[in-house]
Amino acid sequence: KPLPPLERLKKYLYLDKTSPSGLRWADAKKKGVIPHSIAGKQNINGYWVVGFDFGRYLAHRLAFYMQTGVDPAENTVDHVKGLEFPLELRLATKIQNSANSRKPSKGCCRKTTSKYKGVYWDNKAKKWTATICRTHKTKFLGYFDCEKDAALRYNQEAIVASGEFARLNEIE
Repeated sequence: KPLPPLERLKKYLYLDKTSPSGLRWADAKKKGVIPHSIAGKQNINGYWVVGFDFGRYLAHRLAFYMQTGVDPAENTVDHVKGLEFPLELRLATKIQNSANSRKPSKGCCRKTTSKYKGVYWDNKAKKWTATICRTHKTKFLGYFDCEKDAALRYNQEAIVASGEFARLNEIE
């Protein structure tokens, strides 16, 4: 659905990097709102949602619009460094946005034996395996004796496949 007019948003909301949603309510008199309080509530997926003018909007989409003046329309708004940095935003395709996702937590995917994204333990081969998924196809990157080596290989391929959108493993 289309976003509210920018002038109206700026009347009632302002950008604030200390707010977990990236937004706070302005001083303007809006019924049921405490001035300077955090705008929105967190949903079950960890995203902040703001109720505004009888609609519900993802806070990062409103924040991007307020920062740039550009309505993201059908595009995805990507958190450059994840949800911890609510105002570091950019436009992205769905594929670019998925490349910037975190490693899935245990239980949501079948292969979560490693602490690194794109790496899992292969019981048959008795080795660490690196894979990367792009456009719904999994690419095998090799077997490795060391979990870190597999993570490094994943990082190399992620940079080639996704460039600036790649979410790389942090390797000690």
